[in-house]
Amino acid sequence: VRLEIKKGDFIWLEGRAAAGKSLLMRTLAGKLRPAKGELLSYASAPLCTPGAALLENESVKDNIMTLLRGKEDSAFVMAELLKHMNLFSARNIPAKNLSGSQRQMLILATFLVLDAEMIFFDDPLVPLDNEQRVLFIQAAEKKRDQGTAILISSTLACPAACPALTKHLLLKDGKLNEE
Repeated sequence: VRLEIKKGDFIWLEGRAAAGKSLLMRTLAGKLRPAKGELLSYASAPLCTPGAALLENESVKDNIMTLLRGKEDSAFVMAELLKHMNLFSARNIPAKNLSGSQRQMLILATFLVLDAEMIFFDDPLVPLDNEQRVLFIQAAEKKRDQGTAILISSTLACPAACPALTKHLLLKDGKLNEE
């Protein structure tokens, strides 16, 4: 597999269940070493996986503010992100009391607020409805506009609501092809 990820890339990695997307994502994010071959960069990147941890007893707002602590305009950034992710009305609710799709939106928001050169999202869309998927993709595109490379893996085809896409990759039979 040969893949170059540059600053500001927005990459969609599509493949069937058990095609190896998660393994590839963990390797690219620096969480695993390749069994053979080499990574030209071993920089670790945040990897958002299904069921990533939240501060369960803390509010939606506090889950985000914990990551923004000490940053300029943190309250504004938090409020704007929660509005965009359709979580603002739930901002004072503890994470443990959220619905499944609200939890997933909060998990995604906690990764989108990170300062990172690259952020990987492994199958983030499964528990989301179509409206939430569009909201997440728009928020990820906004993060990409700030210079962060975004890589999303999914069993779902790349949605039409993804105009900022720079690469659409298909993983099939152990081979990675650009669509």
